[in-house]
Amino acid sequence: MNTRFVRRPVPEDASLNDFEDGSGSDTSDDGSGSDTADDGSNPATDEAIDDADADPAASTARSRDPATATYRWSPNGAECPDCGAVTERRWHDGERFVCPACKDW
Repeated sequence: MNTRFVRRPVPEDASLNDFEDGSGSDTSDDGSGSDTADDGSNPATDEAIDDADADPAASTARSRDPATATYRWSPNGAECPDCGAVTERRWHDGERFVCPACKDW
């Protein structure tokens, strides 16, 4: 395998176009035997996605409740509803977010 690496600093506003090699080709033949079609689709993957959409058990993940936040950070601080202390870090305790001292660990 012939791989070349070029190390150079990358600015934060870099675009993917900045990394083109200038060959004019957006694909390369690396000998991996990729199953990707000319239109960018992958028949094997696309079929698996279609099968998952048809399976009711697979759609269970989409119907679950969203994740619940357990921690909040306020850069200017926020008041703890239990003790009134102003703190940047508050933890979920029941229905409220409280300071670490008031959290029932």
